[in-house]
Amino acid sequence: MASTFAKHPARPILFVRVTPLVGRFAAMFGVGARTEGAWGEWLVFANRANEVGVMVPFSVSTDDDASLGLRASALGPLTYERTSFGVFLDTRHRDLKLIRHAPSPGADTESETAGEAGEDEDATGTPEVTH
Repeated sequence: MASTFAKHPARPILFVRVTPLVGRFAAMFGVGARTEGAWGEWLVFANRANEVGVMVPFSVSTDDDASLGLRASALGPLTYERTSFGVFLDTRHRDLKLIRHAPSPGADTESETAGEAGEDEDATGTPEVTH
């Protein structure tokens, strides 16, 4: 099994791990200092995105220096077959578009209301992300 880990000060931290059957691809995005308000907003975003997404799970974490990060990962095929690889990429890209609904990096403000974030509310009042 092979692994890579690349760290750049301004770009996402990338991680790739290859096993005999699949590849695991992950990216960590720095989103600012960890404050209680920011932590809550990013946690709400990750939970909402995980409810809607199909392939890319999101999680919120902190580094040793107490900065906040958003992690997105996916398992992908190692062999190329045009149809299945196309479905994989389309699904992955659709899930990653959920990041458009994320809070502003580094901001410590209350979450946007459903109308401001481009979301619809269902009959129960639960916001639903649309893309």
